[in-house]
Amino acid sequence: MKKFLLASLLFLASFFSLSFINVQAVPILPPTQPTYIEPIKVSSPIQNVYYSWHSPMSTYNCYGYALGVNQDLTPGYSINDAWVASDGIFGLKSKVMADLVNLGYANVREVSASFRPTVSTEYLVAFRTGYIIDYQTEFGYEGYTDFHFMKYNQEQDNWFGKPGHTAVLHLMVETAISNSWVFEYYKVYSDPALTGWYRHPLSSYNGPIVYVAYRESTLEDPIPLFE
Repeated sequence: MKKFLLASLLFLASFFSLSFINVQAVPILPPTQPTYIEPIKVSSPIQNVYYSWHSPMSTYNCYGYALGVNQDLTPGYSINDAWVASDGIFGLKSKVMADLVNLGYANVREVSASFRPTVSTEYLVAFRTGYIIDYQTEFGYEGYTDFHFMKYNQEQDNWFGKPGHTAVLHLMVETAISNSWVFEYYKVYSDPALTGWYRHPLSSYNGPIVYVAYRESTLEDPIPLFE
């Protein structure tokens, strides 16, 4: 019996040693570092736009510009409930309208794409969301959902927008408002060689456009109450 057990153990030992003789360890490689997608300097914009610039423009964004408040603002700032991507376009609209009311404007309402103000005390903004791609990884592209605003200028019968801290852009043809809003901008640098048009590849604002009109308040307008 003892001889049988000993023989069995020797057989098993030789089997396992032969079974694993050709097994090689597979190294576990660290994940590939994401590659940042740099904006591309281009000779001219692909949208029908032109630019204007003065140095204080570096202190406010598209929403601050659209509201005429020269600050970096996020919709919902006036109610301490800043917009986040999960709010979607409907949350964005409600927070924009709340901000306008809290700024003292009256008759704040959503309007159609064809609406245009007829008096100098009435204003119109348009906004939408888009996906901004920042990185390429081993699994694909990564980025974030962002908003962008344009405001209508009655005197020029045109739309103006301000991408981030860059120059104000003016659409040269109004039909461009309904097109995809390409993420491009005109940036002024201290080095003249760097100043010029830039485009963020693979990124644009393609969500549904919301149009909101509002006007300056008068003594006849009720005072809005907010907690």
